[in-house]
Amino acid sequence: MQIAQWIATFPGVSGTAAGATPANDRVPNLLKYVLNCGPTASATGVLPTANAAGNNIVFGFTRFANSASDTTQLLEYGSDLASWTVVRITAPTDAAVSLGAPSGGLQSVAVTVPSGTNSKLFFRLKVSQP
Repeated sequence: MQIAQWIATFPGVSGTAAGATPANDRVPNLLKYVLNCGPTASATGVLPTANAAGNNIVFGFTRFANSASDTTQLLEYGSDLASWTVVRITAPTDAAVSLGAPSGGLQSVAVTVPSGTNSKLFFRLKVSQP
């Protein structure tokens, strides 16, 4: 399903472009599509999380499974906001990515990255349409 088809399933939504934020929550429609959140709903409960796991950080979220076929999904992380390491979540998927079996149209995604000697790491999920 393309984003335009997805938005059409929510009648009366103003701001139907991929980058629009009709809920005024700064989460664009394209990201809400991937995260399986309606365009006018608050994305608070579906945003990715990052949790410590030993010497690693696990960045996780649940995605609309079909979004993997019509978007490019990348995790970018770094110890500052200038230099980013890119991990590809959609095919071809990087080795750091663990995907759950799709169930009910949803799929869990976990990306494990080494925290190393960094006392802090920044993460961002980037979604685009090919």
